[in-house]
Amino acid sequence: MPASEKTDSIRSLMSDERREVVADDNPTQHIRLTFSMHRLENSLGHAAPGRESQWLADVESALELLIVAMEESQEVVCRDDGLIEEIKYTAPRLLPRIDSLRDEFEGLVHQAKTLREQLHMSKQSHVAFADLRQRMDWLLSALKHHQAKEKDVIYEAMHIDIGVGD
Repeated sequence: MPASEKTDSIRSLMSDERREVVADDNPTQHIRLTFSMHRLENSLGHAAPGRESQWLADVESALELLIVAMEESQEVVCRDDGLIEEIKYTAPRLLPRIDSLRDEFEGLVHQAKTLREQLHMSKQSHVAFADLRQRMDWLLSALKHHQAKEKDVIYEAMHIDIGVGD
């Protein structure tokens, strides 16, 4: 059974309203989050020495965009009518992993905000570009790892609980 049919079979179990939310839920938010991650990664890769002010402004703008996207993503995931709630209903055995992912993401949001504060403080003192890059690269790497774990949970819920391959 193709992936689109599997998704359709799960969505057919949902009400029309829930289907609309799920359709709007993940793709748009995932794109915004991914775009903001790429933008920060790109900004971090630019040369900093000799253009410190511009580098800081670019990184600060990209980090702020990432924080907004992360907060929006957090809101989408925490809604009572989203895909994650549907998975909790149809695959309750995944609840501990879902809760763990939510806690982990909350920690990543906190880490991003802490980095923003450190970036603001860097404006008043000597900027350690390598340290800032390393900390932000860690955040981006942790976000990518987190997204992979989210995909695993969604895949497991869709493919195991609906009996794919039976």
